[in-house]
Amino acid sequence: MRYWIAPLLAAVAMSPALAGGAGCAKGASLAKAGAAHEKCTMSLEECRQAMAEAKDRGWAGLDLDKVDGKLVVTEVYPTSPAARAGFLVGDVLVSLNGVPLTDENQAKLAEMKRTLTPGTEVIYDVARKYGTRHLTVTLGRMPQEVYDAMVAKHLAEHEGNVATN
Repeated sequence: MRYWIAPLLAAVAMSPALAGGAGCAKGASLAKAGAAHEKCTMSLEECRQAMAEAKDRGWAGLDLDKVDGKLVVTEVYPTSPAARAGFLVGDVLVSLNGVPLTDENQAKLAEMKRTLTPGTEVIYDVARKYGTRHLTVTLGRMPQEVYDAMVAKHLAEHEGNVATN
């Protein structure tokens, strides 16, 4: 599953993403739906707006999946900032800039992620088989083809969710 919030949230994760007002709550809903395979509760227009805003945010280049409440790296895009930083498939994201990636910190993380633009340096703590590592990532800009695929996938899922509601 594509978790476009990994850089945002790791975007966005925790994006694997946004707090502090109506627009922020909508972004958090979108990020949460993507992270946990939950149905998106926003309107189609709200989804499009949230995704348009995400395009200009910093991108690490990770796909994440939420497994047993943990954000697990399922893909590291080749040549991405995350690949250059040393992320591996199977890494479990523990914190972003020292803030634990937990549901309790969702609002704080979302606010932080809104400020993450291309060129911003962030530090992830990741759990691996033999301990925790600190990985520093200089966020980049999401490639157009990755953005287009993310939008198409989410909108297709969203439209399917609307049809079943």
